[in-house]
Amino acid sequence: MTTAYRLEKVRFDYGKRTVLDLESLTIQSRQVTALVGPNGAGKSTLISLLAFQETAAAGKLEYFGMPVSESDLPRLRKTVGMVPQNPFFLNGSIADNVELGLKLKGISRRQRERQVNTALTMVDIDRHSERGTESLSGGERQRVALARALALDPAVLIFDEPFTYLDSSAIRITEKLISWFVEEKGGTVVLSTHDRLHGVAISDQVVNLLHGAVAEVPLVNLFHGKYRDGMFNTGQIKIEVPEATVSARYIAIHPNEIVLSLHPLDSSMRNCFEGRVMAIAECKHQIQVRVVGKERFEVLITRESLEQLEIEIGLSLWVNFKSTSISVLDQ
Repeated sequence: MTTAYRLEKVRFDYGKRTVLDLESLTIQSRQVTALVGPNGAGKSTLISLLAFQETAAAGKLEYFGMPVSESDLPRLRKTVGMVPQNPFFLNGSIADNVELGLKLKGISRRQRERQVNTALTMVDIDRHSERGTESLSGGERQRVALARALALDPAVLIFDEPFTYLDSSAIRITEKLISWFVEEKGGTVVLSTHDRLHGVAISDQVVNLLHGAVAEVPLVNLFHGKYRDGMFNTGQIKIEVPEATVSARYIAIHPNEIVLSLHPLDSSMRNCFEGRVMAIAECKHQIQVRVVGKERFEVLITRESLEQLEIEIGLSLWVNFKSTSISVLDQ
């Protein structure tokens, strides 16, 4: 598999403050990579580096196997389609804004028209191509920004919080376009999201960022608490952790490692907690289920499991997971 990006000992500073400090990070091509983490984790800074909009204070960056220098940035920037959270548009129509980048590349008028129409059709906004951009809603602005990026036929698509302003229908359109871009066009997608469960569900690779560094644990179902005698106390529940644990300030449980049941399971899963289903959402090939009891758990299951258990909003069920499914932080 080809590597799209390789970063080694990359550091980025704002003034005297280091906001990104990556020992090593590899992003594979022809995959979807999600950057997840809380606000201030370094997601936006990393996106700026990957889009060649910023230069690191230190370290090495390779792009499809070639080392990147500062003089390469203007050329490489043209190979990346950037879809920002708050896109900027010039005065004029939707079509004018999507066409602008093609004009700058010197593409003929007839070819520009074809590419603009194709891109707008893909994001389901072609019927409104003559509308002024000042009339667009937040969700429409993101879809137009995506069309603008797709029209340029990039090698990499980069999204900054792509689902923030979208309704469920627009989210499905965007997810399908991401899958098409990777599977049919052979492109590479990098996206940041504060919705950690969504990031896990739609991606081939998840990069968990915490305080500007890569955390080698999932940041979904992350609990803070105190450890004592093999048990981790969140203040609400006590969770049995791996035997080798010496100390812990945080633990995390991967959403794919949790089993849902209508009754406590008679098995090796000693962690069993009752809760009620508060949210269900379909994402790619998985179902997201939120179960809330004394603590909140985010779970990913198959459609088959959803149907077998007849899961619906308000259903009371049990969350079950092994101690070996738990990742321990600050041990």
